[in-house]
Amino acid sequence: MIDDIFFKRFTVEELTKLKAYIEKIKKQRESKFPSEIKESDISIRCKDFLLGLDIDSWAQLEDISENEIKRAKNIGAKIVREVNKELKKRGLKLKTER
Repeated sequence: MIDDIFFKRFTVEELTKLKAYIEKIKKQRESKFPSEIKESDISIRCKDFLLGLDIDSWAQLEDISENEIKRAKNIGAKIVREVNKELKKRGLKLKTER
């Protein structure tokens, strides 16, 4: 995470422009890769698994670790790889365990 010292280097105007740029990039990414699970081009098995866990958007997966997915019944490495691949496309990742 970026700390406050980093932001003190910039003016309010520069930070406003940066925020607008980030929002623009997010919208471009969302239009290219749907944020909703049910609209995504993934395997039926992966889609059913995620929707069965009440996960509707890719962003929700940032609160779940790879081990939590692996512990689910009948879920193997292929589903984990597919989930990680889709998250990476969207600039997201699974929660890291410590």
